[in-house]
Amino acid sequence: MGFADTYFRRFRVSPLMSVQLPPINADVVVVIPACNEPLLLNTLNCFLRQRNANCKTLVLIVVNHSVDAPDQVKKQNQQTYNDVLQFAENHSGPDMHFTACMLADVPHKTSGVGLARKSGMDDALRIFDACGRNDGLLISLDADCEIDENYLKSIVDFFDSHPRIQAATLYFEHPVSGEEFSPEIYEAAAAYELHLRYFRLGLAYAGYPHPIHTVGSCFALRASAYAAAGGMNTRQGGEDFYFLHKLTAITDIPCIAGTCVHPSPRISDRVPFGTGPAVKLAVEKGMQTTYHPQLFAIMKGFFACFPQWHTATPDEVLSGIAGLDEHLIAYCKKITFLEIVENCQRNTSTREAFLKRMFRSFDAFRLIRFLNEAPEYRFPRVPVTEAASALLKEAGCQSVQADMPELLELFRRIDRPL
Repeated sequence: MGFADTYFRRFRVSPLMSVQLPPINADVVVVIPACNEPLLLNTLNCFLRQRNANCKTLVLIVVNHSVDAPDQVKKQNQQTYNDVLQFAENHSGPDMHFTACMLADVPHKTSGVGLARKSGMDDALRIFDACGRNDGLLISLDADCEIDENYLKSIVDFFDSHPRIQAATLYFEHPVSGEEFSPEIYEAAAAYELHLRYFRLGLAYAGYPHPIHTVGSCFALRASAYAAAGGMNTRQGGEDFYFLHKLTAITDIPCIAGTCVHPSPRISDRVPFGTGPAVKLAVEKGMQTTYHPQLFAIMKGFFACFPQWHTATPDEVLSGIAGLDEHLIAYCKKITFLEIVENCQRNTSTREAFLKRMFRSFDAFRLIRFLNEAPEYRFPRVPVTEAASALLKEAGCQSVQADMPELLELFRRIDRPL
C-alpha cells in the first residue's frame, strides 16, 4: 500500500497524464500549468541557473486548453508542448528532468488553471506514492514567472529545517519597472501587489490566525499534506486561495522569505482573478481600489470576542453581537452565527480548541464574503494608497504620507523583514 492510497480512493482524482515515471527518483516536483504561453522557456531557463539545490527535481508542465479555445491558442499550445519536449531532451540530466503533458480540448465547464494545476499535482503525488516518498515536495509555479537562483535550495532547506511544517508560501515581488512593459502596466502591477499585501496585513491586524498570501505561483507543500487536504480543486480561478486556506486546517503555513518569485506584470485574460486581470482593470480605470480599512477594524473587534464566547450563553452571544457594527450584525444573522458558536461549544472542551474550531467555521471564505458584501454607501472601496496608509497608521506600524513606490517598499519589508 502507498501512503496516498486513501486519497486515490476517496477523492476525485485527475486521470493519469504521464505514461511512465520519470527517470529520476524525484525529491521535488514543480508543477507549472501553461496555456497560450509563448515565453514559457524563460521560466524553464531559470531552473538551469539554480545553485546548490542538492535535490533531484522534476519540472512538470501541464499544457492545457478547452475544447472551445481559439485556434491560435491551440496552435500556440502545441508549439509550447513541442518546445518543452525539445528543451527536455536538451537539458534533462541526472538531477533535473523536464517533461510536459497535454490536456487538450477539455470541456469548457471543467477547463482552466484549477484542473491543470490539480492534474499536475495528482501526477506528482502518484510519483511520490510509487517511490514511497510521503515527504516529497510539491511546488506550484506559473508559466510567466522567473525565480531566483537559490529558489530550489531555499525551499528544500526550509522543509529540511522545519520537519513539522507541512506547507509554506513563497515570497514574491512583481517587476515594477523596466522596458518590457509600459509605465502604466508597471504602475498597475505595483498597485495590485500593494493591494495583496494590504489585504494580508489587514487580516493580521484583525487577529485572523492565518494571514497568508494565496498566490498560485508561490507555494510548496509535502506530498502527505496534499493528500491529507484532499488535493487541489478544479476552480477556473481562485483555486490557490481555496486550496491554501483549506490547508490551514492541518498545518501552519509560514512564508519562505529567503528566495523570491517574480510573477510577470503582463495583462492577461487566462483566468478571472490574479495579476493579469487586475492589471488590465487598473490600466483601464486608472486606479486600483481596495477594501475600506474600517472593515478590518470591525473584524478586529469581532474576533476579540471569540475567546469569551467559549462558555457564553446564547443570550450573552447575541448581546455581544448586538454591540457590533450593523453590517456585521446583519451578516451574522445571514450565516446563522449563533448556531456556529453553539456547535463549536458542543464539540470542544477547552478554549484553545474552541477558538480553532471557531476560525475553521468563520474561515477566510466567510471573511471575504463579509468584505465583499459591505454596503457601498458606508464602506466604499478606496484607492489602495489611501487604504494602505490608513492601515499602517491604525496598526501602529508607522504614520506615512507616501507615494505608491514608497508604500509598496514598506509593505514588502513587513512581509520580508531584513
